[in-house]
Amino acid sequence: MKTKEELIEVLNQQDDKFRTGSDYGGIEQTCRMVLEEIEIVLFAQPEDTVAYLTLRAWALNLITSTLQARGMTDEAILCAEEAFEVAKEAQNRTEEAKALGHKGLAYFHLSDYPRALEFSQKALLIGREIGAKNIMASNLGNIGSIYDYLADYPKALEYMEQSLDVYRELGRKDGVSTNLIHIGGVYLSLSDNSRALEYCKQALSVAEEIGSKDLIANAHGIIGGVYRRIDRPLAIEYLHKALAYFELLGNKSNIATTLSNIGLVYVGMNEYSLGLEYYLKALAINSEIGDKSSIAVTLGNIGIVYSKIDYEGYDAEKAEEYMLQSLVLSEEIGAQEWLMLFSENLATLYEKEKRWEESQMYFKKFHNLDKQLRGEEAVKAAQLMEQRRQATEREKALEVERAEASATKKLLHNTLPPEIADRILSGEKIADYHQNVSVLFADIVGFTQLSSKLPPRELIDILDIVFTRFDTICKKHGLEKIKTIGDAYMAVCGALWPPRSRSAYSTCCTRNVGRFHN
Repeated sequence: MKTKEELIEVLNQQDDKFRTGSDYGGIEQTCRMVLEEIEIVLFAQPEDTVAYLTLRAWALNLITSTLQARGMTDEAILCAEEAFEVAKEAQNRTEEAKALGHKGLAYFHLSDYPRALEFSQKALLIGREIGAKNIMASNLGNIGSIYDYLADYPKALEYMEQSLDVYRELGRKDGVSTNLIHIGGVYLSLSDNSRALEYCKQALSVAEEIGSKDLIANAHGIIGGVYRRIDRPLAIEYLHKALAYFELLGNKSNIATTLSNIGLVYVGMNEYSLGLEYYLKALAINSEIGDKSSIAVTLGNIGIVYSKIDYEGYDAEKAEEYMLQSLVLSEEIGAQEWLMLFSENLATLYEKEKRWEESQMYFKKFHNLDKQLRGEEAVKAAQLMEQRRQATEREKALEVERAEASATKKLLHNTLPPEIADRILSGEKIADYHQNVSVLFADIVGFTQLSSKLPPRELIDILDIVFTRFDTICKKHGLEKIKTIGDAYMAVCGALWPPRSRSAYSTCCTRNVGRFHN
């Protein structure tokens, strides 16, 4: 059975492996072995529960990260919820924030942007409260990605650049590369190809420096997407590099997507045989993993290749067969965009074959779908505006929470010793026991009589001067102020740190207070 220190070392190693983007399944397996060890220890040594609960939350959060990296979103949400509950039980705000951040990322992948923003901002708030810059950086980046999908590009860039700055400060090159990729993606959406390339090439350089296969693959993929617009041969080169890395990682979904993108570029270059070859490879993988949406679009794209008059393998029957298969599947899954696209292409094919009645039928279907989708686009635009409104409201709520947290922190630091205030802010329940302490009580002689003669503002100014001087004297002699009530002042010696002679320190302090008082 491993010791606590050995388990910490194992989890640190898995953290490092995750950042290099390698063997997500192996990381999960190791973390589950750690969880089994923790269960045994908790049964045998219940007195060290909090420390081992913290390790359990850490392991669960790591597993959640690997699930998300493999696209297992539903499983990731369940694991993140368990991690959050364990972290709360352990009173560990760092792991709580990690779990909230994971939930935010999961809802982002489910396109539930208001909830994604809610959880990401909660995680960011905790990160700021406890000064956890890693948590701040990751959630700033995630919030930036949410705004990117809401098409609020200025806000997306604002958050991503904040995240980038924090990762640079921390020396976290994996985070630097990730944010550079995301910023490049925003500029790609803005059709600013030169900036998109600039950021993605920086990202690629950093990813290669740290050897992160996942980041290298993603950077190559986005660079390929940019070059598809301006330099197709270079697009092919970068997409092939992305493909090689995705194959090393065993990420079948990304392999199929990249194969399809390569096929699309070749077809755009009129190299139909090569395009068809890549489409067929993508179709085989998508069929294996059951990605119906990708199957539908790939079937349709294969049909389009066979329908090209200038393709030496032109085959109207095959073109019809593949497009009809695509339409049936698109109908089944409700993929209206593919229904519209391939209805138009099938209508054009029938027109070339002089099958007028069928051509008219599918053109009519295309126009009806086009009209319907334009209406749906208006609804989507309204939904997008609503999501932006919710995001703005959440931003305002976050500002209020941040201000309240700052006020609470200031109040605690003004009324309690810094060490105690920091422990309370981190979520710790304090019930310290001290065998030997010295307590100083002081009050102002004649204060009641004095207060009846002076106006309130002048009286408060006098108390402020007196107690500020008391604070200085206590600090000099190693005492900590506990509280003030009216003209009464209470301080303690030996509770936060044990001086050699508590009574001697307290006596010296009392004399100095007395001298000032007199």
